[in-house]
Amino acid sequence: MKKYIFSLCIAMLCIGLVACGTGDQQTGSNPNEPEDIETPEEQPSDEEEQAIDEGEWESLKFKLETTEQGGKLDVQMTLTNEGSEDMTLTFSSGQRFEIILLDQNQAEVYRYSADKMFTMALEQEELKAGQDISFTEAIDVSGFDSGSYEVVATLVLYEINGQEVADSHGLIESTETVEIGQ
Repeated sequence: MKKYIFSLCIAMLCIGLVACGTGDQQTGSNPNEPEDIETPEEQPSDEEEQAIDEGEWESLKFKLETTEQGGKLDVQMTLTNEGSEDMTLTFSSGQRFEIILLDQNQAEVYRYSADKMFTMALEQEELKAGQDISFTEAIDVSGFDSGSYEVVATLVLYEINGQEVADSHGLIESTETVEIGQ
């Protein structure tokens, strides 16, 4: 009797596995059913996207300051709301900024996020009119060769006032050259 029940269970398992593999692998639907065809949404032109980017955010100013002393590079980033309206900044994770150091050959020698983990949650901060928000980081550069390095600092914003931030938006990135070890 046990042999019969075991054989029946194996047969049911095989039927179940075979049945799971009969749908369309790309959509997960049955190939015999008609598919709903979605029409693509109109994408805004580059000119429209720039108008969105520059219009509401033109009152934001991003400033980068660096000082190197005793094998330590202090990086301070400040975002100022120079407008008359409050702004809501939305971050898609616990990471607020990214800092990258490039050597004279433009090779990346440091990335802030390389050895860190961040929470994955939408977080919002209010930036009132006329106020600023600052972020600082101290980087150990004692093992770096002496010379010029490029510091690229970027705010990792997801939205400003509910509008998605374009990756290449110039207001949220700043670059500065710094001399290390001299």
